[in-house]
Amino acid sequence: MDLKRRTLLSLGGLLLLPGCGWHAVYAPGKDGALTPVQEQLRAISVALISDHNGVLLRQALQNHFDYTGGSKLPRYELTVFYTVNNESAGIMPDNSTTRLRMQGIANWTLTADDLKKTVLAKGRAYTLDGIDLSNGQFFAMDINSETVLRRMAEELANQITLDLAQYFEKKLADEATKPVASDSKG
Repeated sequence: MDLKRRTLLSLGGLLLLPGCGWHAVYAPGKDGALTPVQEQLRAISVALISDHNGVLLRQALQNHFDYTGGSKLPRYELTVFYTVNNESAGIMPDNSTTRLRMQGIANWTLTADDLKKTVLAKGRAYTLDGIDLSNGQFFAMDINSETVLRRMAEELANQITLDLAQYFEKKLADEATKPVASDSKG
């Protein structure tokens, strides 16, 4: 099959996706307006997350949730327990490490901003990255480590945002199909 035909078939397949029910979950709406899912995401307050790695993740989450630069009053609170585990992956005969595998795990809980702190959704996001450790280049290693930590925080924020967007999409769809209670007095 030649390249032109393959490209046309691929593009044709993409055009069929909306007919199958596929759509972007938290993409911008028409004319730049916020979608109902984006409105829900904007109403999330991200609780403080301890240590430097947690600050990076919190900032990434806030950037994902706040589409317009101005948050609305929070209706939800997102708490995240975030850990980064390091494991030696490249080990020399003298037991020195040449590569570090970094595993980021974020367990999150979305609660309603009410007196009971009603749990609405829970989940876990996971990412794996690594860094090469070079001899004698402390500043280069420090910059590389910071880059990897930021990349991991961004990946986890993407996963959490997608999970929350799917939760809100389902919640909004359920509310839209829920029968309206009638106030009939018999």
